[in-house]
Amino acid sequence: MELEINEKNLNTLASILQSSLAPEKALRQHAEQSILGMKGKKGLSLLFLRLGQLDQYPLDIRSAATLAFKNYVKDNWEEDQVLVTEEKAQIKEVIVDVMLNVPPSIRKIICAALSIIAVKEFPQHWQELLPKLIERLKVNDWNKI
Repeated sequence: MELEINEKNLNTLASILQSSLAPEKALRQHAEQSILGMKGKKGLSLLFLRLGQLDQYPLDIRSAATLAFKNYVKDNWEEDQVLVTEEKAQIKEVIVDVMLNVPPSIRKIICAALSIIAVKEFPQHWQELLPKLIERLKVNDWNKI
């Protein structure tokens, strides 16, 4: 089953992540189990990444989503049955632009995820990374770098 990036799925994931930040242990554990139950569903990593981008959600939820994305990538990048080739390609296509268009606190987490991916993929399987970085760094807004 694939998790599409739509408002319903984003709101559901945001609610689960909100619960994962709750002070009540039972609520937190239930949320963590819900997240673990989604592991292996196609599109989960992209859903985490997209939620981290969206200004309509509170910063703590966006940070939690981005951190979950980084950890998901770290734990599953080489697991083809969890992160399929198509999903990895989509992540590599958007991650640089996402990194440059989020608040600095989230940018640091995205940078860590990008680094994890680059160690495993660059240059053999991600030849586009360096040209994309060079192109995006030709900006006049140094706060985005």
